[in-house]
Amino acid sequence: MKQSARQRGAAPAKKPTGDRLVAYFCAEYGINDITPIYSGGLGVLAGDIVQEAAERGMPFAAVGLFYHKGYFHQHIDPEKGQSEYTTLIDPVASELELIRDKEGETVLIEVPIGERTVFVQIWRWKLGKSTNLYLLDTDHWKNSEADRLITDQLYSGDQSKRIEQEIVLALGGYRALKFMGYRPEVFHMNEGHSAFLSLELVADIMHEENITTEAARKAAKKVLRFTNHTLVAAGNDAFPHELIRSFLGKFIEDAGLSMVDVLNWGSSPDAPNTFSMTMLALRMAGVSTAVSRLHAEKALSIWPQYPLVPITNGVFLPAWIAPELQELYAEYAPEWRPEAADPKVWRGVRRMPHERLWEIHTVLKRRMLAEVELRTGVQLEERALTIVWARRFATYKRPDLLFADLNRLKAFIFRSDRPIQIIVAGKAHPADIEGKEIIQHIEELATHELEGKVVFLEDYSISLARLLVSGADVWLNTPIFGLEASGTSGMKASANGVVQVTISDGWAHEVDWYGMGYELPAEGAEKAIYSIFEKKVIPTFFRRNHQDVPELWVAMMLETVASVAPAYSSARMVGDYIRELYTPQDS
Repeated sequence: MKQSARQRGAAPAKKPTGDRLVAYFCAEYGINDITPIYSGGLGVLAGDIVQEAAERGMPFAAVGLFYHKGYFHQHIDPEKGQSEYTTLIDPVASELELIRDKEGETVLIEVPIGERTVFVQIWRWKLGKSTNLYLLDTDHWKNSEADRLITDQLYSGDQSKRIEQEIVLALGGYRALKFMGYRPEVFHMNEGHSAFLSLELVADIMHEENITTEAARKAAKKVLRFTNHTLVAAGNDAFPHELIRSFLGKFIEDAGLSMVDVLNWGSSPDAPNTFSMTMLALRMAGVSTAVSRLHAEKALSIWPQYPLVPITNGVFLPAWIAPELQELYAEYAPEWRPEAADPKVWRGVRRMPHERLWEIHTVLKRRMLAEVELRTGVQLEERALTIVWARRFATYKRPDLLFADLNRLKAFIFRSDRPIQIIVAGKAHPADIEGKEIIQHIEELATHELEGKVVFLEDYSISLARLLVSGADVWLNTPIFGLEASGTSGMKASANGVVQVTISDGWAHEVDWYGMGYELPAEGAEKAIYSIFEKKVIPTFFRRNHQDVPELWVAMMLETVASVAPAYSSARMVGDYIRELYTPQDS
């Protein structure tokens, strides 16, 4: 039986304090569009965690890389395909502060990569009184031209560049924190990109305490934590043993570690001569977590010896709820921000007058449609049921599921009495040919057969996402069941009262959608999706009272906010982290 969102968000008997110093390592962070050093959900989730830590006043030192070109910007070319371009990020505009010593000189951290030393500078992004994000950067004159480009762009280049970036993140991050006087009580590796951190920590403990490698590994295990975000193979980095020997050999020797031990720690049973960053993290961490309950369950079939503790993702509500709705929520749930994870605080939302919520939703929808017209020249209808699919483009997320049967889609999308329109947005990785082909297909439909009813918005970003998650009528989520580890875009939309039509995967698998949204079947969704829209979604949306308010629809919106917002807030998630990860461990 599924656990309801109300149960999932139950407030703890004692609110966790989170007073232990946490060092949080992640390869990407999504906080705003001025500093676009993220590619998708992993980075935006990390950004939400850092903002939640700042909101709580937690002692929290996050570590990442400062990519001067960020990720890529997306452009839809005349052939309807995705092309990419980059722009330089201005660290001053990003409010980043370069760390300097007492003499005003730039602090440089020395990181061994192969036989050479790479010099790394540190940028500080101050997010709260005791919460900082430190971004490492190799673009310094003391480095060779090639080494200056190590941190030029997120997820670019070949495996050699990827391993160089991960060495800078892990070894450089650890050394930077130590130089600045941090003594973290917990090291949290968010995804396997930072797993080399465990090697530096073990070596440091060995020398400080003059103990054996195995004793140091056990000591490190007490303070190392790991979160896996995907079971998809492409999201779990693995390197040939030759690259490990080439890029880490000298470090391992100088650190007093054994190459045999290190290769064993990262060994993968089904891939000999391959070093798995995920296996390294799983073996070295004292506690490892999944990002939803279903993710933890599915992970057992891949890593049966390393059960993951399920801590479902959450989103930083103040960053994602539209300002107009925040003001409205404050009237009926005055404590929603300081007590975001407490479902009792949100009960008052259910008493909100339907016409007031609908009026604000209409304003937000109008704002979203104005942005659509500005970007595309297409003027969509305010009264139309507006379906939005927006997230990272990956084939397993099935962005084109709604377009599987064009005849069925056309049968209801072109009705003048009940107008329907669809907005699609998202980026495909530059190397993802299939993802790009899907974008091209949807773009061709939008400009031919479904012109005026479908639009594709290029260059998906945080600011665009905020407009979409608050202005949509329906948030559509269509992954292949079992492959969406968590997903967070639907949480953001739900917090704004947007009704879900979703495959019950990831976080959505934990929610009883009765009275709040519509669940697509795991099997046969490509056929069932049309019946659900025809028989349930469309009639409910267009059933209006004398004030032209869809009473039943708005009731679903209110129930969605009251039930989903507390259960899937970053306040609840970070509270779980504090209890499960950031408290002392005995083993």
